[in-house]
Amino acid sequence: MRMVMLIYRHSIDQDIRRLLKELGVSNFTEAPKVLGIGEAGHAFGSLTWPATTPLSFRPWRTSKRIGLSEC
Repeated sequence: MRMVMLIYRHSIDQDIRRLLKELGVSNFTEAPKVLGIGEAGHAFGSLTWPATTPLSFRPWRTSKRIGLSEC
């Protein structure tokens, strides 16, 4: 099975969930608190860098619903 991986700031988690629900995307596996450094900066869940990043895997068939194309 092929999957789509979504990585986004926790601050927009509810927006992402709402959008996927509107698009009829219901199947997923999620790691709700992933730590690291990316384009948006540090996310270590600490006092210095308090952000966290959810990581969500969705079935590839979902990709067409959310407007993704195969690379």
